[in-house]
Amino acid sequence: MYVHTLEPHEPYTPPEPYASLYVEAGQEPTDMDLYDAEIAQADAHFKAFISMLNELEVYNDTMIILIADHGQAFGEHGVHGHKGKPHHELLHVPLIVHFPAALPAGRVIEQNVQLIDIAPTITDVVGIATPEQFQGASLIPLIMGRDTSAFEGRNIYASSNAGFSVIKD
Repeated sequence: MYVHTLEPHEPYTPPEPYASLYVEAGQEPTDMDLYDAEIAQADAHFKAFISMLNELEVYNDTMIILIADHGQAFGEHGVHGHKGKPHHELLHVPLIVHFPAALPAGRVIEQNVQLIDIAPTITDVVGIATPEQFQGASLIPLIMGRDTSAFEGRNIYASSNAGFSVIKD
């Protein structure tokens, strides 16, 4: 199953009760307030999804990969949104892998990884050969604390409408 949400995304228009969650009394909401409110709304929907998986008794046998395709700038480097050269605030995004049937919980990976690593990770977990045309690498060695040499010194490439960045580990 694939689940996608567009939130949080500009324009930030969260409904109540989320819209006022992060606004200081007597103040107008900032973009950051509304962005945080949209994250809270997405969290509530995700919690309902997890509850449904638990009710169906399939949560522990379900692989869940939570990702974001980009971060958001709130004035850093003179940029708002996700336009401009890909700086840290646009590149450092959540990547959470949950699959209790096969993977340990609570592991934090320090190495830089890329979204293109997700498909090889899925094929690795389910035990099918990773197609040669896949450009990423399975994250399973990192998650399991095994040989991480494939990720050492690896360049991470990012591009946007305003530039290109190479991030060295």
